[in-house]
Amino acid sequence: MKKLVWLLLPLMLTACSSTTLKEQLKASAVTATTGIPVGYSEAQCRNMRCDAGQEYVEWRQNNGQLACACNN
Repeated sequence: MKKLVWLLLPLMLTACSSTTLKEQLKASAVTATTGIPVGYSEAQCRNMRCDAGQEYVEWRQNNGQLACACNN
């Protein structure tokens, strides 16, 4: 039962979010792979918090949406 809750929790949270599930999964995958926090929507970038020594950067994607990252 606990595993089911942990699997469904992100899905339930996206229902109340302005970030799509696809954007959240993409950002999570990149962050897990590189260790660099990345956001692919204005909502994710608004909530981005960089650690000390990291530089916050923003750019526009080909689709016009805002993206951001915390670079070392």
